[in-house]
Amino acid sequence: MVGYVPVGPLDRMWGVENLLVSFDANSVVKTFVVVGDSHLLRELDSVDSAAPVLDQSSPIAVHSVAYWVHEKHKEAYRVVGSLVLGAESVECFGVKVPRNEVRGIALQKSTDLIPRLKILLDKPSDFSGTPLGEKTNNLDLSLDPKELLLLHRYMGQAKAGTRAPTLHNDERGHLATTH
Repeated sequence: MVGYVPVGPLDRMWGVENLLVSFDANSVVKTFVVVGDSHLLRELDSVDSAAPVLDQSSPIAVHSVAYWVHEKHKEAYRVVGSLVLGAESVECFGVKVPRNEVRGIALQKSTDLIPRLKILLDKPSDFSGTPLGEKTNNLDLSLDPKELLLLHRYMGQAKAGTRAPTLHNDERGHLATTH
């Protein structure tokens, strides 16, 4: 993440941007790009294209995931948990969602330094017995950039027989991947 300072007399205004850096074999910076959230997934596709394929022979656990819980007439609050990425399903608070029902991910505008996103599901899954407390067709969460890259790579590696992921803008104009 990187901040910027606009030119102006005695005022300072910071904004959040994403800094993507690639290194050569000697750990020397090869390229870098500063990109806003609206273009982050597209840029990750170009940077991540040479990355090794994820080994999905065993589930991949993503720890320290902050899930956002929304209740009527209350501020949204965070509940920390994990996300398990398996070859056949995505698991959250013990609830497994078949991978072919995970439609994609969409980044959201956020003032936090940690990226906030939604995992979009084809149909509602029952999370009523979990801290999320309801049936929902999306998971609202925050991940640090390293885990966002891992999740993005996982979504991009559609297993045989599923639709290939594509980039698009969701209903709010945010860039999203779907398969």
